Amino acid sequence: ELSKATRCVYSLSLRASRAHLLHSARALKFLRERNLIHRDIKPQNLLLKPPSAEEIARGHPLGVPILKVADFGFARSLPNAMMAETLCGSPLYMAPEILRYEKYDAKADLWSVGAVLYEITVGKPPFRAQNHIELLKKIDRTKNIKFPDEDPATLEKDPDLKPVPSDIKKLIRSLLRQFPAERSSYEDFFKSNALA
Repeated sequence: ELSKATRCVYSLSLRASRAHLLHSARALKFLRERNLIHRDIKPQNLLLKPPSAEEIARGHPLGVPILKVADFGFARSLPNAMMAETLCGSPLYMAPEILRYEKYDAKADLWSVGAVLYEITVGKPPFRAQNHIELLKKIDRTKNIKFPDEDPATLEKDPDLKPVPSDIKKLIRSLLRQFPAERSSYEDFFKSNALA
């Protein structure tokens, strides 16, 4: 069953989801410019606040809250050439290299953004399991991320299921690559059509 916060985020319009993706990208850009990684990006650490009159005057869409990234308790400085090896974060949104106890870099945050974006658009995390070992096995067995609107059985059960736009699917798939070397770079993430 989806948590109350997740159901709230999932019920957002596509316009709001895209706005939240843009806010997340801005937060990541801010962190990368300072050589920081968050290491615990998850729905519970994404706060929504109503836009101010000034933000609306600057063009922020009416009725769409502003997303703020919170809880920097696990954040740390990590210049581009460095690797980290501490296990921290929330397993459902944790990059597989962290689950494997391997060294990792800032691309671990990109995995987490991909997992959160999947949940925002689909209504559930891309991978679920009872523990991090099972979770890693599920990730390892997955060759390509599937979306409910690509499954004929799901569409038969729920003919009103709204499809996930192809540019967002492409972005999620580029972020949820099992191996960091195959995962989207920050530069490609920031240039994504989904952020246009």
